[in-house]
Amino acid sequence: MPSITNEKMRQLVNKYEQNVIEIRRDIHMHPELSFQEKRTSELVASKLEELGIEVRSGIGKTGVIGILKGSRPGKTLALRADMDALPLDEENDLPFKSVNAGVMHACGHDCHTANLLGVAMILSEIKNELCGTIKFIFQPAEENGGGGREMVKEGALKNPDVDAIFGLHVKQMPLGTIEVGHGNIMAYSDRFILRVKGKQAHTSNPQQGVDSIVISANIITALQSIISRQIDPLETATFSVGQINGGTAPNIVPDLVEMVGMIRSMSKNTREIIKNNIEKIAKSVAEGMSGECEFIFKEGYPAVFNNKEMADYVKELAIERCQDIKDDLDLQLPPEFDLKELVRITDKPSLGAEDFGFYSLEVPACFFYVGAGNQAPVHSPKFMVDERMFKVSLNLLSSVAVKFLNQNSITI
Repeated sequence: MPSITNEKMRQLVNKYEQNVIEIRRDIHMHPELSFQEKRTSELVASKLEELGIEVRSGIGKTGVIGILKGSRPGKTLALRADMDALPLDEENDLPFKSVNAGVMHACGHDCHTANLLGVAMILSEIKNELCGTIKFIFQPAEENGGGGREMVKEGALKNPDVDAIFGLHVKQMPLGTIEVGHGNIMAYSDRFILRVKGKQAHTSNPQQGVDSIVISANIITALQSIISRQIDPLETATFSVGQINGGTAPNIVPDLVEMVGMIRSMSKNTREIIKNNIEKIAKSVAEGMSGECEFIFKEGYPAVFNNKEMADYVKELAIERCQDIKDDLDLQLPPEFDLKELVRITDKPSLGAEDFGFYSLEVPACFFYVGAGNQAPVHSPKFMVDERMFKVSLNLLSSVAVKFLNQNSITI
């Protein structure tokens, strides 16, 4: 197959960049919460249909899948973007500020969705130069609800079967930078509930009751030994009790306290150790103080695992594009600056969570970051991106797709 030159890819990015920015601003102005992305999914489906891409809607409730076939047989590659917004009131003064009270795109999902539509535009234009098939996965509910779980459950990686998947996320980093690593790059994230049961009594006769608040205080203290004594010091993990609710009046010994917490860990084994010890210690402490404790585990997102071969596609192409990135963004860098430093190869995992992990459990995957400027951080009501980042994100994700597919063509 003929190769797609760097220069041709830059021309295509320039051709579609403004269109992508306009789509992003439209989505930003009309944010929708998890599993409520009706307008967004309709916009996505409409844009894909305009490109002549096969569209499947209603996957994972409000998800959309587009399928584009190249001119020759080959592997199937998936590219994923998330579409949902956050329950925040936007504080930015923008002409495209959110018009939906209490809802805002404060994590860049508007950018991810618009970017993937832009990649679809680019790859549609060069489909005769591609081998294999591309699945564009527009996923709902990354923020709250595990839309990735629902998409996988409803066959997003099947028919045709996906051989690999890539996704990206904007990040508060200098414009032009790219970050990628391999192995577990983000954590398992799970929720737990402890319901501590005692016996109600009047505080004038505390001996007649069993104080669930006192029991809960002792449980929280005892749980702190798990990380320091049950987990390998070289492992990365944490957990916290973030909510406590109990008691009805200051003169009543309470009979019920509910505590809610989060567990974050980088390995399945560590996750199980923490989970099992929270249950064992909490029940033991409660029983030792004449109470009871119910433990409820709410499985959340799996760790995001970057396959090394897939991560190398991103790393190598990003390094190849460093000069283009500098020129396209007109970066003012000191003469001694090594352009390869625009590509950050990280071996430090994040304890943040992302439901891209549901895809990386199933097929070789890579999730990477694109610098969107050092402005307000994600999940902030002042979150903002420098839209020049699309020069990088459109080019890199499109180039990764082309390289993967054309290096894995099938001879017939």
